[in-house]
Amino acid sequence: MNLHKIIDITDLYDNAPDMYHSVDKNGIIIECNETEAKMLGYKKEEIIGKPITYFMTEESRKAQEEFFPNLEKYSFIQIERDFVRKDGSVFTAALNVYVEVDEKGNFIKTKTIGRDITYRKKIEEELRKSKEALRKLSVYLQNVRENERKEIAREIHDELGQPLTALKLSLSWIKKRIDDEILNKKFDETINIVNSLIKQVQNLANKLRPSLLDHLTLEDAIMWQIKEFERNTSITCHVDIADNNLKLSKNLALNIFRIFQEALTNIARHANATVVHVKMFRSNGSILLIIKDNGVGISEDKIKSPESFGLMAMRERAYSINATFDIRKSSEGGTEVILSVPLKENV
Repeated sequence: MNLHKIIDITDLYDNAPDMYHSVDKNGIIIECNETEAKMLGYKKEEIIGKPITYFMTEESRKAQEEFFPNLEKYSFIQIERDFVRKDGSVFTAALNVYVEVDEKGNFIKTKTIGRDITYRKKIEEELRKSKEALRKLSVYLQNVRENERKEIAREIHDELGQPLTALKLSLSWIKKRIDDEILNKKFDETINIVNSLIKQVQNLANKLRPSLLDHLTLEDAIMWQIKEFERNTSITCHVDIADNNLKLSKNLALNIFRIFQEALTNIARHANATVVHVKMFRSNGSILLIIKDNGVGISEDKIKSPESFGLMAMRERAYSINATFDIRKSSEGGTEVILSVPLKENV
């Protein structure tokens, strides 16, 4: 009966779906199962007695040699290693390493379970490449959109703004040469309408592409946007910009401004807020932009939702300038947006 049990255990060990092996304190394989032998393409007797590193790639061999002397510090650890089969092909294995010690705590051997995760690693790498490609596409589309906005803003200014200004000057010239009081009044009304149209054209052009970003600073653009926001929403903004001498590239300033602009748009649409606090300052080699409102606060579902396209755009813009972006419901109420932009890579 005991013999049958031993045979059963041996069969289970050798025919398990995963690779099993043990190494001694010198890193020499002292036992392995048939599954591992088949995975490596050797017979068991060709494996036992050799260093475990013999069957690893150069990179994994170096990692193993650095890691193994400290192994006795652990009772259990998970690692990944690349193994080379007898035919030269390579596979990646996830290893669960159990460390066996004696009553004095001295290292005896390892008991390791390994699973081939080559396919999983391949899928992960394909997903990583796909995600990276999508991010590059997102950045490209954002740049295309900004260029289109800039071109449309310029055309609006040239094709509408300039003729309206010329019309205003012509009306003023004619008005000065007419003595009729009723006609003068009508001219004044018409000139006021033209002035309003000029203002609307300027506002439309600035919404598409604030000229301040091309000619002045990020701080100027932020202050302009805040004034527009207050005028359109009646929400009070408190602004604290600690450093107004930041010299940033146009691309960096534009992306920070667009993230700021989207944050204000979200507040206007969803927050039901009455006050917004805006802070921008340097900290540990980075620019920190913090926008905080006193509204209802964003929910976790909204933060994680794949349909929160505004938040997705903000994250992608942050990624494109190597910045970190965080949005959360404040413990004091309302929503807090924090953008941290490293200066060394972007100035």
